[in-house]
Amino acid sequence: GDSVQELLGTVGRYKGTIPPIGFLSLIELNSLISKVNSLASSISLESPWTHPLAKEYDSMTLETFLQKTVWTNPCREIFRIGVRAVFAVEPDELSFLWFLFYVKSAGGNFLTLCDIDN
Repeated sequence: GDSVQELLGTVGRYKGTIPPIGFLSLIELNSLISKVNSLASSISLESPWTHPLAKEYDSMTLETFLQKTVWTNPCREIFRIGVRAVFAVEPDELSFLWFLFYVKSAGGNFLTLCDIDN
């Protein structure tokens, strides 16, 4: 059946995995997920604190990263929804380093964390 979404104050129905968010936001979401996966691949599971940017990543939240990286509000909000579903917290409550470590520990793909069988 249909899924229901509330996105940026609008409620709607849609079919599929990702709600309709517009072409540019969809391209940006794909780019964001690719970037997160790429950054996560560089994190050591045994010692994430040894990454050359560990101090920088650990001093910012995932929300800070989203604000610096994402241009479109629908893309940012869809990603936040995924984060809330997986971690049960807001992106401003997660260290960016810890988030990347968690993505890496799940096989290095954020979408793997978000995958739900109906």
